[in-house]
Formats: sequence, structure tokens, C-alpha cells
Amino acid sequence: MPAQQAGVSTRVLAIPTGLANAYAIPSPDGVTLVDTGGPGCLGRLRGALRRHGIALSDVRRVVITHAHVDHTGSLAALLDACDPVVIAHALDAPFVRTGTNPPFAEPTSLGMFDRLMARLSSASAAPARVDREVDHDEPLDEIAPGARVVHLPGHTPGQIGLWLPDRRFLIAGDAAHHLLLWRLSLPFAAFTSDMEQALASVERAASLTPLGLGLGHGPPLHSLATTKLRQLLRRHGRVPTASS
Repeated sequence: MPAQQAGVSTRVLAIPTGLANAYAIPSPDGVTLVDTGGPGCLGRLRGALRRHGIALSDVRRVVITHAHVDHTGSLAALLDACDPVVIAHALDAPFVRTGTNPPFAEPTSLGMFDRLMARLSSASAAPARVDREVDHDEPLDEIAPGARVVHLPGHTPGQIGLWLPDRRFLIAGDAAHHLLLWRLSLPFAAFTSDMEQALASVERAASLTPLGLGLGHGPPLHSLATTKLRQLLRRHGRVPTASS
């Protein structure tokens, strides 16, 4: 794979896995992968990377946005195929290591449909290692110039995003969903441990004023990301501040 040229904005490649999006970020020393899809998705991941001229052996780092099985389910299989450094927030890292999901919402706070969704979602992932635990605003310059961790809790306590300032692109896990092409929505209540905190994380994401936004579910946005984040906040009674 050719080295990235100096001065060229970081490329972000959306990698569909069938359950949740992964993202690949080429850099001079290889590729950073953000999330891995669910169990059994390694073949799809390999094929999608190959279409961009990337082999699994090119993967040097894996950033896990959060420890839900649709984002971590193929991590153990990936680690059997190559040997990247695995990065996750300290609060979600224990769940990656045990292959379990972080706590879902309190059932008594949910409507009937969301309670049914939570009951039907008992899948787990194979345990996988985490090599580096990170927290908010931690620099990840090895991925891209100025790249840093953005803590986006609510969906899970340790959900993180990856901010790439050279192209104002935020990879944000399930901080929001893009299932309807014309607008963003909050993550499903059934799988979100603290919805008020999740709304605060949307505010944090909007405060970065991203142009692009890569989410776990739905196509990435390559423009208007801040506008759509602000619209989402307004629909839920939050007035965006001047900085967001």
C-alpha cells in the first residue's frame, strides 16, 4: 500500500460489515481500523478492505468505539489473523476482554418495544485483548496528525469517537444513528445505558463542528454533519450553544 503523502488530508474509508460499519484510516505505517463488525464478519471485513487495496496484514491498530457485540464481535478473529494494537476506553475495555456487553438500559425505563429488543439481544463476542486504555482528549497522532479521542458516553459508559481535525471528520460509534437519510436519530433506547448522557455526547460531538461524521449504523456524512447534529439536539429540546 503506498504511503500517505505529506500534506494530504487523512482518508477515511467506510467498511460495511453487515451488522455495523467499520472504518479504515490509511497512514504511512499501515492502517487503523475502527471497530470490526459483529461475530462472523471477518470475511466481509477482509473483502471490503481488499477492494480498497488493503490486506488484513496492513492493519496496525484497532480502535474500538464501544464494547457492544456488533462492533467487537470479529475482533478476536481479526487478532488471530494479524497482530494490531487494540485501543479502547478504560470503562469499556473490561467488556471487550470478557466478550460481554456493557449494561443496557434499565428495563423499567423502557416501552414495550424497547424491552422486547433488549430481551432478544443476548449475543456475546469472543473475549479479546485490549492493549491500550484511553480517555477523553488523548492524542493519537500515530493514526493521523492531531487525531484524538473524544469520550462520547451514554450509549455505553466508555464509548469513544475518533476526531480527525485535518479533515474535520468524527468517527462516533453509536453516538447517533443515520438510518433515515435526511436526519440523524439517537441510538436505540434498549441498548443505551443513559440517554441523558447520550444527548450530552451529541452536544460534545456538535461542539467540534465536524464536516463529516462516520457512525456505526447508516451511511457516513461527508458534509452537513454539524447541521444534522444540531437538528437532532433541537428535536430533543436541547438548544445548541454558540460553540456547537
